[in-house]
Amino acid sequence: LEAERTKINNEKLQKEIARQEKMKKQWAAHEDDIKQNIQMICHNNLIKYVDKVPFKGNPDNTIEICEEHIIFDAKSPANEDLTNFPKYIKDQTDSVKKYAKIDSVKKDIYLVVPTNTIHVIQQRTFNMGDYNVYIITKDAIEPIILSLKKIEEYEFAEQLSPEERDNICRVIGRFAHST
Repeated sequence: LEAERTKINNEKLQKEIARQEKMKKQWAAHEDDIKQNIQMICHNNLIKYVDKVPFKGNPDNTIEICEEHIIFDAKSPANEDLTNFPKYIKDQTDSVKKYAKIDSVKKDIYLVVPTNTIHVIQQRTFNMGDYNVYIITKDAIEPIILSLKKIEEYEFAEQLSPEERDNICRVIGRFAHST
């Protein structure tokens, strides 16, 4: 009986270890998955994906629309314990300041988290003064990129400053959010 209990406990332990390993692999693959997804969206919609950014730093994913670099940085938790993940995300919102200081970088930066972790993050928008950070999932990438691309289609968009384009994007975003 004791041997049977030990065997059952070992099986449960092995299943739990396998589940945790699978989750770690899934989160490790998150960065590659996001990169492939953004590259596919860019390819399908004739948007420039920037492999090597012309400024200091190395964000995970950068696209170029209206001569502005838009950053999508993939973030995932280090382990299964998600209690520290919101603090990690908050720390990352501060660390992307290095990109926001660059003139050619859009002042809206997106941190892409795995879909199965978004429920632990209460605050998904951070107004950092000079720039904004948005916490999104993979599902939101395409609508965001396409809405940013839409601004480029307007004839007068080239004549607008980046701040004026941001204001227009903000108004369109509020209308979309309201509807």
